[in-house]
Amino acid sequence: AGDAALARRELSQARGAGDAARIFAAEIAADVELDDLKAAAGRLAGAPEDVAPPWRAPFSAALAKLLAGGGPKDSAAARDLLAAAFAADTNFWPAMRVALQADLQSGDSAAAEKDAAQLLARRPFDYFGNYVAAMMAGGAGDVAEAQRRYQASLSQRAAWFVLNDYASLLASLGNAALAERMARDALAASGGAVPAVHDTLGEALYAQGRTGDAAAAFREAIETSGGEVDPRFRLHLAEALLASGDAAGAAAEAEAAAAGDPPFTPAERARLEAVRQGAAEP
Repeated sequence: AGDAALARRELSQARGAGDAARIFAAEIAADVELDDLKAAAGRLAGAPEDVAPPWRAPFSAALAKLLAGGGPKDSAAARDLLAAAFAADTNFWPAMRVALQADLQSGDSAAAEKDAAQLLARRPFDYFGNYVAAMMAGGAGDVAEAQRRYQASLSQRAAWFVLNDYASLLASLGNAALAERMARDALAASGGAVPAVHDTLGEALYAQGRTGDAAAAFREAIETSGGEVDPRFRLHLAEALLASGDAAGAAAEAEAAAAGDPPFTPAERARLEAVRQGAAEP
């Protein structure tokens, strides 16, 4: 349904017309619609040299930078190349979709907001464009717009990260039961391998007063993290343990969370101190 179906239809029509350049563009668009940038890069590398739409060279160079995983600097350079690809052919929407990914990787929220608006002006139901717009709206405190955008994104594709972020928002708004369902869907979609999704499930369970279940979810977030654990997971576990009556466990997790001067917000530091004080009470 939606944009994915349109991408498949365009590819089918291009093949029916026998237009090599149109088929090439439609195949790339289908790869990008599926978030398969490796397939798109391989297709670009293997295409005949005489199939050379104006966006090919900058788009190919941008994908190479993003797939190399060189960090924010390379992501920013890729974003410039994608802007050039889109300027070369403003009908080539995949350049804007991939540009959004480059924006997020480079940490440029202003560019992400601009690119999301540009993409959504052409593809109002684009799942990734709506996802980014939801994050931006949530960050600006526009909860109603964030929810609308999350729902629009999920109407196209139930990506685990969209489900996860929407679940976290719902938990913060007190809609804990729906947040739990979203988080469990995100767990299923991600194969249970993403620590942040276990943490989100814990948030939803904690908001329902199910502190023991929440502690188990937070422990799963820590265990699936390997050697590099987000200290917020430990803070969340400490709170759940304290609420469950395990003061000693809460104190231990609070100290583990505080180790290494983590980048907590003032609100998170206040929560950590509240756990310490609560665990110290007789």
